Parts: sequence; structure tokens; C-alpha cells
Amino acid sequence: MKNLVLLIMLAAGLYACSLNDPMIYDEKPSVYFADFSDNADSLVYSFTTTAYDTATINLRVKLLGALIEDRMYSVVINPESTAEEGKHFDALNDTYTYTAGQTTVNLPIHLNYSPDLDDNTVVLSISLVANDQMDLGYPDKITARILITNQLIKPVYWDYPFSLYFGVYSKVKHQICTDIMGHDFPLTLAEARFWNNSYTAYGYWMHAGRLAAVYFAKNKVYDENGNLINTWSPF
Repeated sequence: MKNLVLLIMLAAGLYACSLNDPMIYDEKPSVYFADFSDNADSLVYSFTTTAYDTATINLRVKLLGALIEDRMYSVVINPESTAEEGKHFDALNDTYTYTAGQTTVNLPIHLNYSPDLDDNTVVLSISLVANDQMDLGYPDKITARILITNQLIKPVYWDYPFSLYFGVYSKVKHQICTDIMGHDFPLTLAEARFWNNSYTAYGYWMHAGRLAAVYFAKNKVYDENGNLINTWSPF
């Protein structure tokens, strides 16, 4: 009798699996940009951060659903873009592979320095689009905007939390902090949190902020608007 009950339970389980299995195949997975939304859809890249004339930015594309095999997702350049293909960035493919088993994949964007970036900032706007293999995920996370320049740009995370270490922002202060540290600030707060792959990166920024505060305490420096840069009490 026990064996009969076990056989019935096993058969029921196999039947349930057979009903659920097609869901994996029939449901079309969706993709979206992991680090962008309507409230934070821009990433700034400045060639002041590198000695090279080219750079590669990886946009993280995230999956909703499950993949049992590789599928292709599609992207387009939006008309709002002011960046020029072949001049400010290399041409993108129409489709890219999303590898099965990955929760995120990188969409590589190859950027190029151009002299007009010394005085201007151009915009590269990229959107994910649905195709026969992939749908779109969150509607507010399907467009990414990259601002490309060769000027100092205020990091998006300066007001919080980096004002705790470096005080009120100015381009003059930014440049001097860069000179003191020997490098520019990272593009994103996520990179800043793991600067040089360190889990104690905030200790580095605290130290750098203190060095900068000492510099401005000892030197009378005016910002780009003619205001004296006062020292601050770094965290």
C-alpha cells in the first residue's frame, strides 16, 4: 500500500512538472538596464579620467525571467543623440547575445575622444527594443544616456555622500583634488564604493578628503566664480 501511495505521488509530481515546464519555454523573457531609470538615466564620461583617446563603458543589461538557451536582445540609437557615430562612438550592433544562466550581461559602448569635446558635452541615447526573442522589462529602465566630454564634470554622487569628505563642489576644487589624488573621481558611486576593488574604499576617500582640506586651509584658492574656497571639516 505504501509503495502504491509513493507511485501515485511520484506520478503526480511528474505530471505537475510536465505542466510547468512549458512555461519556461513559452514565456518570453524581458530585459532592462540595471543602472538606469527615468530618475537617473544619465552616465557622464569625461576623457579627463584617462590618458587614452578611446574608452569602453559597459552598460549592464538585466534579465526578467529565465533563459535555458542564449537569446538575442536589440538596441537602437535614439534621435535625441548629439554624439556622432564614428566620431564620438563606434557603431553599435542591432542585436547582442544574452547568455543563458546570467542575471546580467554587459553591453559594451566604445567611445572616442574628439577635440570638440574639450568645450562641449554630447549625448549618446540608447534604448532597448523588443524583438521576437526578448521583450522589454521595466518601462522606465529601457533607455540609457551617456554624456561624453573632455571637461571636468561634477560626479553625480558628490552632494551625497562625497560632500562629507570634500565639502561644497566647484570645478577648481575638483581639479585640485584630482591633482592631489593623481586621478579623477570614478564615474559612479558603485565604482567609488569599490575603488581599486577594495571593500574599504571609503577609508581612501576620507583620507583624500582630509588631504584636500589641509591644502585649502594652507592655500588661498578661488573657484571659477571668484569665490574663496573655504576649508571644511572632512568626515
